[in-house]
Amino acid sequence: MADPLKLTILKKITSMLLTVTPANGYTNDFTGKVFRGRTLYGTESPETMISIVESPRPDQPNFAGENEVLQEDWLLLIQGWTRDDAVNPTDRLYPMLADVEKVLFRAVVCNKVGDGMYPDDYRFGGLVVNLQIGPGVVRPPSEVSSKAFFYLPLRVSLARQVG
Repeated sequence: MADPLKLTILKKITSMLLTVTPANGYTNDFTGKVFRGRTLYGTESPETMISIVESPRPDQPNFAGENEVLQEDWLLLIQGWTRDDAVNPTDRLYPMLADVEKVLFRAVVCNKVGDGMYPDDYRFGGLVVNLQIGPGVVRPPSEVSSKAFFYLPLRVSLARQVG
C-alpha cells in the first residue's frame, strides 16, 4: 500500500535533510539525526537533531470545482537543537538553520525558463503545488525548551482529489 500524500512529502523532506553533510558542502552532519513527529527528547537523543512536525493550528481548506478538489495550505515546522554554548547559547544554531534553509531552497529555486533547478527536489518532486519557506527563528533556552533551538516554518500548498 502506498503512503498517503502527506507522509510521502514528510519522507521526502526527511531524505533531503539527511543529505546535509560536510561531504555535500554543508557545515553540519544530519546523518541519523532527522526525525518526524517527535516533540519530546531525552538524554538518549542525539545532541544535534532535527524534527519535522505539523503546526498545531491547521489552515482552513478550500474546496473547488465540481470534482471537489481540496486545496490546502499545510503548515510544517522544522525544529533543530544542538549542544549549548554557555556564553552564547544560540550561536551554534545559526549554521544549522542556514544548512536547513540551503537544502530546502532546492525545492523552490527555478532556472531562467521557470523550471526547477533540481527536478527531483523541486516542489518535493512535483508533489506540491507551491512551497513557501518562512523566516527561521532562533530562541534561547526557556520554559519551552531547556536547550536553545530554532524553528523554520514551511507552508506547503496541496491540491488533491477527495472522495
